Amino acid sequence: MAEVVNRDISLLNEVLDNILKGDMTSRIDLSSISKEYREIGGKINEMIEVTSENIGESKKVEEYASNLARSLPNPTSLMTPDGERIDTNLATERYFRRSRDEIIGKRVEGLYAEEDMETIKNAFEESKREGTGFSTCKATCLRGDGTTFPALLNFSPLKDAEGNIINVLVTATDITELRRSEEELRKLGAMVENVGTPIILTDPTSRWEYVNPSFEKVFGFTREEVLGKNTLETPMVAEEAKKIMTEKQELV
Repeated sequence: MAEVVNRDISLLNEVLDNILKGDMTSRIDLSSISKEYREIGGKINEMIEVTSENIGESKKVEEYASNLARSLPNPTSLMTPDGERIDTNLATERYFRRSRDEIIGKRVEGLYAEEDMETIKNAFEESKREGTGFSTCKATCLRGDGTTFPALLNFSPLKDAEGNIINVLVTATDITELRRSEEELRKLGAMVENVGTPIILTDPTSRWEYVNPSFEKVFGFTREEVLGKNTLETPMVAEEAKKIMTEKQELV
């Protein structure tokens, strides 16, 4: 009897050892063990089946994510849930001017300016929270040659069939041109605000939407007194001008 028990335990241990080594094809031959251990053997086989299915599903999702990342035009990396970079695409190498070997293995906050690291880590964790689905933040990216570029980072969790997060996809959108446009608009706004000539902005119905400080100084009316009014309702428009504008509106 003791020999049978030892044999059964040995068979169970052999399969479990194979599983621990990564061999998910191992199964316990229930016909070769005694009746007392068949229930345990069956449970172990069921556990192996479920684990194999989960691993297969995870690999499918990871493979899909990797293929997707490689084809995207924007810098894209595949992260583990813990924040380690395990895959990246050619766009990342091109934008960051670094080799693949220099990028793989970097933490999620790696490749970015030190002052942005905490913000990036918070955004990464936010994307994994229940009900969030994704998160974004701005950061300064560090190229391999020492130059930088501003980017909008997007974090999107990838889940298996049971809803468990198995990876996080991180994309970076270069916003250099957007920053340049914002700066141009800021300069234009400053110029309009400080120019000595009165400037008025109306909508298509001639309703006033903006006047600059020079308008207030020259005409003696505050913005609050004229904004939202139609040109014909403003006191500084001469009667002759009102007549002409009314005629034009009637033609339209």
